[in-house]
Amino acid sequence: MFCCVVMLCAVTIITLTVSNANQITDACIRSADSTIPCTKLRGSRGNIPGWTEIVAPAREASIFWHNMWIACGRPHTDIVSDIMRKTRLQYHAAKQESDIVNSRFVAAICENTGWPPKS
Repeated sequence: MFCCVVMLCAVTIITLTVSNANQITDACIRSADSTIPCTKLRGSRGNIPGWTEIVAPAREASIFWHNMWIACGRPHTDIVSDIMRKTRLQYHAAKQESDIVNSRFVAAICENTGWPPKS
């Protein structure tokens, strides 16, 4: 920011700086809206980015072990029931939409900026 002895001049420069900041912010928001994928509201049954890579394998494993548990007669204390509970827990943990979106966002930023530095 520039300094000026005359008060009117300083106010004008500050106003121009704030105006430029607003233009930059508006440009960033427009750019983000057009480039960053976003999901629809959960009620509209939109797609969750990262579902195929992160959640689908956990879902398939959970379904497999649930069907195996049913085929074994639904035991309460057995290795099959333990595995079924574990895979169900992993699937429900993988379904957390905010975690998926946040991890993909951080990964994208790290790829584009080269942070953290590689040793």
